[in-house]
Amino acid sequence: MKRWKILTLVLVLFLILQACEISFGDGGSSGGSNVALGVVIESPAQGAQFNMDPITIQYKATAPDGVAVVELTIDGYIINTYNTPDQSQQVVALQYSWTPTMAGSHIIRVRAQDAKGTWSSYSDVMVSVAEQQAQQQESQQVQPTNTTAPTVAPATVTPSTPYIYNVDHDVNKFYYKNGTCGPTKITISIQVSDPDKVWSVVIFTRFLDKEGEGQSKWDSGHAMSPKGDGVYSITLESSKITNYDTYDYAVFRYQFVATDKNRNEVTRSEVFEDIEYSICP
Repeated sequence: MKRWKILTLVLVLFLILQACEISFGDGGSSGGSNVALGVVIESPAQGAQFNMDPITIQYKATAPDGVAVVELTIDGYIINTYNTPDQSQQVVALQYSWTPTMAGSHIIRVRAQDAKGTWSSYSDVMVSVAEQQAQQQESQQVQPTNTTAPTVAPATVTPSTPYIYNVDHDVNKFYYKNGTCGPTKITISIQVSDPDKVWSVVIFTRFLDKEGEGQSKWDSGHAMSPKGDGVYSITLESSKITNYDTYDYAVFRYQFVATDKNRNEVTRSEVFEDIEYSICP
Protein backbone atom coordinates (compact mmCIF):
# COMPACT_ATOMS: atom_id res chain seq x y z
CA MET A 1 0.00 0.00 0.00
CA LYS A 2 2.83 2.38 0.89
CA ARG A 3 4.50 1.58 -2.39
CA TRP A 4 1.32 2.55 -4.26
CA LYS A 5 1.14 5.87 -2.42
CA ILE A 6 4.77 6.60 -3.20
CA LEU A 7 4.23 5.89 -6.92
CA THR A 8 1.16 8.12 -6.90
CA LEU A 9 3.12 10.93 -5.22
CA VAL A 10 5.96 10.61 -7.73
CA LEU A 11 3.48 10.76 -10.61
CA VAL A 12 1.85 13.90 -9.20
CA LEU A 13 5.23 15.60 -8.76
CA PHE A 14 6.21 14.65 -12.32
CA LEU A 15 3.00 16.20 -13.71
CA ILE A 16 3.60 19.39 -11.69
CA LEU A 17 7.14 19.69 -13.06
CA GLN A 18 5.90 19.16 -16.61
CA ALA A 19 3.29 21.85 -16.12
CA CYS A 20 5.97 24.24 -14.85
CA GLU A 21 8.11 23.56 -17.91
CA ILE A 22 5.18 24.23 -20.21
CA SER A 23 4.41 27.43 -18.36
CA PHE A 24 7.98 28.67 -18.65
CA GLY A 25 8.06 27.79 -22.36
CA ASP A 26 4.90 29.78 -23.06
CA GLY A 27 6.27 32.72 -21.13
CA GLY A 28 9.43 32.76 -23.24
CA SER A 29 7.53 32.71 -26.54
CA SER A 30 5.05 35.38 -25.49
CA GLY A 31 7.93 37.74 -24.84
CA GLY A 32 8.89 37.72 -28.53
CA SER A 33 8.27 40.59 -30.90
CA ASN A 34 5.91 40.70 -33.85
CA VAL A 35 8.34 42.66 -36.02
CA ALA A 36 8.67 41.53 -39.62
CA LEU A 37 11.80 41.25 -41.73
CA GLY A 38 12.09 44.55 -43.57
CA VAL A 39 13.71 47.95 -43.92
CA VAL A 40 12.53 51.54 -44.13
CA ILE A 41 14.31 54.71 -45.22
CA GLU A 42 13.18 57.40 -42.80
CA SER A 43 15.17 60.22 -44.42
CA PRO A 44 15.45 61.62 -47.06
CA ALA A 45 11.92 61.56 -48.41
CA GLN A 46 10.96 60.31 -51.87
CA GLY A 47 11.63 63.02 -54.47
CA ALA A 48 13.59 65.28 -52.10
CA GLN A 49 15.87 67.89 -53.69
CA PHE A 50 19.33 68.82 -52.42
CA ASN A 51 22.35 70.95 -53.20
CA MET A 52 25.79 69.42 -53.65
CA ASP A 53 26.22 69.10 -49.88
CA PRO A 54 26.34 66.15 -47.46
CA ILE A 55 23.00 64.31 -47.24
CA THR A 56 22.06 62.47 -44.05
CA ILE A 57 20.48 59.09 -44.74
CA GLN A 58 18.52 57.59 -41.83
CA TYR A 59 17.25 54.03 -42.16
CA LYS A 60 16.02 51.20 -39.96
CA ALA A 61 16.01 47.40 -40.26
CA THR A 62 13.81 44.94 -38.39
CA ALA A 63 13.90 41.13 -38.18
CA PRO A 64 12.11 38.72 -35.82
CA ASP A 65 15.17 36.41 -35.86
CA GLY A 66 17.59 39.28 -35.32
CA VAL A 67 19.28 41.65 -37.76
CA ALA A 68 22.63 40.38 -39.08
CA VAL A 69 23.51 42.73 -41.95
CA VAL A 70 22.17 46.05 -43.24
CA GLU A 71 23.24 47.07 -46.75
CA LEU A 72 23.09 50.62 -48.18
CA THR A 73 23.31 51.06 -51.96
CA ILE A 74 23.40 54.27 -54.02
CA ASP A 75 23.01 54.17 -57.80
CA GLY A 76 23.70 50.44 -57.85
CA TYR A 77 26.90 50.60 -55.79
CA ILE A 78 27.11 49.26 -52.23
CA ILE A 79 28.55 52.12 -50.18
CA ASN A 80 28.04 50.74 -46.68
CA THR A 81 27.55 47.27 -45.21
CA TYR A 82 26.83 47.17 -41.48
CA ASN A 83 27.37 43.85 -39.70
CA THR A 84 25.61 43.96 -36.37
CA PRO A 85 27.82 42.92 -33.42
CA ASP A 86 24.77 41.42 -31.69
CA GLN A 87 22.59 39.44 -34.11
CA SER A 88 19.87 39.03 -31.50
CA GLN A 89 18.81 42.67 -32.01
CA GLN A 90 15.43 42.80 -33.73
CA VAL A 91 15.60 46.51 -34.56
CA VAL A 92 18.68 48.37 -35.84
CA ALA A 93 18.58 52.11 -36.63
CA LEU A 94 21.45 53.56 -38.67
CA GLN A 95 22.59 56.88 -40.08
CA TYR A 96 25.00 57.55 -42.94
CA SER A 97 26.32 60.86 -44.31
CA TRP A 98 26.69 60.80 -48.10
CA THR A 99 28.14 63.60 -50.22
CA PRO A 100 27.05 63.39 -53.89
CA THR A 101 29.76 63.96 -56.48
CA MET A 102 27.49 64.67 -59.42
CA ALA A 103 24.17 66.35 -60.07
CA GLY A 104 21.06 64.55 -61.22
CA SER A 105 18.79 61.85 -59.87
CA HIS A 106 20.14 59.29 -57.44
CA ILE A 107 18.60 56.06 -56.15
CA ILE A 108 19.13 55.22 -52.48
CA ARG A 109 18.34 51.60 -51.59
CA VAL A 110 18.49 49.62 -48.36
CA ARG A 111 17.98 45.94 -47.54
CA ALA A 112 18.64 43.74 -44.51
CA GLN A 113 19.60 40.15 -43.80
CA ASP A 114 18.40 38.32 -40.71
CA ALA A 115 20.36 35.91 -38.51
CA LYS A 116 19.11 32.97 -40.60
CA GLY A 117 20.54 34.41 -43.83
CA THR A 118 17.27 35.59 -45.37
CA TRP A 119 17.34 38.92 -47.22
CA SER A 120 14.50 41.42 -47.04
CA SER A 121 13.03 43.23 -50.01
CA TYR A 122 14.59 46.57 -50.92
CA SER A 123 13.31 49.93 -49.75
CA ASP A 124 14.32 52.78 -52.03
CA VAL A 125 13.90 56.50 -52.62
CA MET A 126 14.97 58.73 -55.50
CA VAL A 127 16.44 62.16 -54.73
CA SER A 128 17.62 65.02 -56.97
CA VAL A 129 20.83 66.99 -56.60
CA ALA A 130 21.22 70.42 -58.22
CA GLU A 131 24.34 71.38 -60.14
CA GLN A 132 26.96 73.37 -58.24
CA GLN A 133 27.07 76.06 -60.93
CA ALA A 134 23.34 76.67 -60.65
CA GLN A 135 23.70 77.03 -56.87
CA GLN A 136 26.49 79.61 -57.20
CA GLN A 137 24.58 81.62 -59.79
CA GLU A 138 21.54 81.73 -57.58
CA SER A 139 23.53 82.86 -54.51
CA GLN A 140 25.49 85.50 -56.48
CA GLN A 141 22.54 86.92 -58.40
CA VAL A 142 22.59 90.76 -58.49
CA GLN A 143 19.54 92.98 -58.89
CA PRO A 144 19.47 94.58 -62.41
CA THR A 145 19.79 98.36 -62.78
CA ASN A 146 16.87 98.75 -65.16
CA THR A 147 13.30 98.75 -63.93
CA THR A 148 12.23 95.68 -65.90
CA ALA A 149 13.55 92.43 -64.49
CA PRO A 150 14.50 89.81 -67.10
CA THR A 151 12.63 86.55 -67.19
CA VAL A 152 14.83 83.76 -65.87
CA ALA A 153 13.86 80.16 -66.49
CA PRO A 154 13.92 78.04 -63.30
CA ALA A 155 16.82 75.63 -62.97
CA THR A 156 15.88 72.05 -63.68
CA VAL A 157 17.62 68.85 -62.70
CA THR A 158 17.94 66.38 -65.54
CA PRO A 159 19.58 63.03 -64.85
CA SER A 160 22.30 62.08 -67.31
CA THR A 161 20.97 58.53 -67.62
CA PRO A 162 17.85 56.72 -66.39
CA TYR A 163 17.97 54.64 -63.26
CA ILE A 164 16.32 51.34 -62.42
CA TYR A 165 14.55 51.21 -59.06
CA ASN A 166 11.51 49.80 -57.25
CA VAL A 167 12.64 46.24 -57.97
CA ASP A 168 10.03 43.86 -56.59
CA HIS A 169 8.92 40.21 -56.86
CA ASP A 170 5.80 38.37 -55.71
CA VAL A 171 7.61 35.41 -54.07
CA ASN A 172 10.99 34.99 -52.37
CA LYS A 173 11.40 31.35 -53.43
CA PHE A 174 10.18 29.21 -56.33
CA TYR A 175 10.65 25.62 -57.48
CA TYR A 176 11.11 23.39 -60.51
CA LYS A 177 10.12 19.84 -61.46
CA ASN A 178 6.91 19.67 -59.35
CA GLY A 179 4.47 22.22 -58.04
CA THR A 180 3.68 20.50 -54.75
CA CYS A 181 6.40 22.35 -52.80
CA GLY A 182 5.40 25.86 -53.77
CA PRO A 183 5.18 28.26 -56.73
CA THR A 184 6.91 27.36 -59.99
CA LYS A 185 6.52 30.89 -61.39
CA ILE A 186 7.76 34.27 -60.26
CA THR A 187 6.67 37.77 -61.31
CA ILE A 188 9.31 40.49 -61.18
CA SER A 189 8.70 44.21 -61.75
CA ILE A 190 10.91 47.30 -61.94
CA GLN A 191 10.61 51.00 -62.67
CA VAL A 192 12.86 53.31 -64.68
CA SER A 193 13.37 56.93 -63.66
CA ASP A 194 13.16 58.43 -67.19
CA PRO A 195 10.78 56.32 -69.33
CA ASP A 196 11.14 58.54 -72.40
CA LYS A 197 14.78 57.48 -72.78
CA VAL A 198 14.04 53.76 -72.50
CA TRP A 199 12.73 51.63 -75.36
CA SER A 200 13.01 48.18 -73.76
CA VAL A 201 14.14 46.42 -70.58
CA VAL A 202 15.61 42.91 -70.61
CA ILE A 203 16.16 40.69 -67.57
CA PHE A 204 19.13 38.28 -67.58
CA THR A 205 19.27 35.32 -65.20
CA ARG A 206 21.64 32.67 -63.90
CA PHE A 207 21.83 30.24 -60.97
CA LEU A 208 24.39 30.15 -58.15
CA ASP A 209 24.68 26.72 -56.52
CA LYS A 210 24.17 26.82 -52.75
CA GLU A 211 26.24 23.66 -52.36
CA GLY A 212 29.38 25.24 -53.78
CA GLU A 213 29.34 23.83 -57.33
CA GLY A 214 29.71 27.24 -59.00
CA GLN A 215 27.14 29.00 -61.15
CA SER A 216 25.51 28.62 -64.53
CA LYS A 217 26.08 30.92 -67.50
CA TRP A 218 23.89 33.95 -68.06
CA ASP A 219 20.90 33.24 -70.27
CA SER A 220 20.17 35.22 -73.44
CA GLY A 221 17.65 37.43 -71.67
CA HIS A 222 13.89 37.88 -71.46
CA ALA A 223 12.13 41.06 -72.62
CA MET A 224 9.95 42.63 -69.93
CA SER A 225 6.48 44.03 -70.67
CA PRO A 226 5.92 47.80 -70.29
CA LYS A 227 3.02 48.66 -67.98
CA GLY A 228 3.13 52.45 -68.26
CA ASP A 229 4.76 55.21 -66.17
CA GLY A 230 8.15 53.53 -66.50
CA VAL A 231 7.00 50.24 -64.95
CA TYR A 232 8.08 46.94 -66.53
CA SER A 233 7.08 43.44 -65.48
CA ILE A 234 7.65 39.79 -66.40
CA THR A 235 6.46 36.39 -65.19
CA LEU A 236 9.05 33.62 -65.47
CA GLU A 237 8.18 29.93 -65.38
CA SER A 238 10.97 27.82 -63.90
CA SER A 239 10.93 25.11 -66.59
CA LYS A 240 11.40 27.73 -69.32
CA ILE A 241 14.46 29.39 -67.81
CA THR A 242 17.82 28.44 -69.32
CA ASN A 243 19.75 25.95 -67.13
CA TYR A 244 16.76 25.70 -64.82
CA ASP A 245 17.64 22.16 -63.61
CA THR A 246 21.42 22.54 -63.27
CA TYR A 247 21.39 22.65 -59.44
CA ASP A 248 19.08 21.23 -56.79
CA TYR A 249 19.41 24.21 -54.44
CA ALA A 250 20.47 27.57 -55.79
CA VAL A 251 20.29 31.33 -55.55
CA PHE A 252 18.43 32.95 -58.44
CA ARG A 253 20.62 35.79 -59.74
CA TYR A 254 19.19 38.42 -62.08
CA GLN A 255 20.07 41.75 -63.66
CA PHE A 256 18.21 44.32 -65.77
CA VAL A 257 19.51 46.12 -68.87
CA ALA A 258 17.60 49.01 -70.44
CA THR A 259 18.16 50.08 -74.06
CA ASP A 260 17.01 52.92 -76.31
CA LYS A 261 15.35 52.74 -79.74
CA ASN A 262 18.70 52.06 -81.38
CA ARG A 263 19.34 49.07 -79.11
CA ASN A 264 22.06 51.01 -77.28
CA GLU A 265 22.36 50.35 -73.58
CA VAL A 266 21.29 53.32 -71.47
CA THR A 267 21.56 51.75 -68.00
CA ARG A 268 21.86 48.47 -66.18
CA SER A 269 21.13 47.46 -62.61
CA GLU A 270 23.24 45.67 -60.06
CA VAL A 271 23.01 41.88 -59.85
CA PHE A 272 20.29 40.83 -57.40
CA GLU A 273 20.58 37.70 -55.24
CA ASP A 274 17.50 37.85 -52.99
CA ILE A 275 15.49 34.90 -54.43
CA GLU A 276 15.92 31.22 -53.55
CA TYR A 277 15.45 28.44 -56.08
CA SER A 278 15.03 24.74 -55.37
CA ILE A 279 14.07 21.38 -56.81
CA CYS A 280 10.75 19.91 -55.74
CA PRO A 281 11.27 16.12 -55.60
